[in-house]
Amino acid sequence: DLNQDNRLPFSDESFDVITCACSIEYLKDPIASLRECCRVLRPGGKVIISYSNRCFGLKAIRIWRTSESVRLCQILNAFFGYAGGFGTRRASDITASDTGKRYQDPMFVIESTKS
Repeated sequence: DLNQDNRLPFSDESFDVITCACSIEYLKDPIASLRECCRVLRPGGKVIISYSNRCFGLKAIRIWRTSESVRLCQILNAFFGYAGGFGTRRASDITASDTGKRYQDPMFVIESTKS
């Protein structure tokens, strides 16, 4: 539970890729968690975070509940910057299209490589 203890139980530089699927919005200190990701990533390793603006409102951090999709991308970009150790970020909108549904859940990905 990263809200109880941000420390990941892995050795330094032990992973090539870390993914976080639709969960970062529930972390109380996402910057500390990204610092830990940086610690356990090998040089050149990548963090890939997927997110949506749809979430469990009572569980997500306030900034997530009150921000639009583009703003969330900016917030995640800032989280990476404050965590340090990461290069340029790349964001993508991967929302499904042409599914015949009236409304599509928005889905985005932001990724960065350890410097």
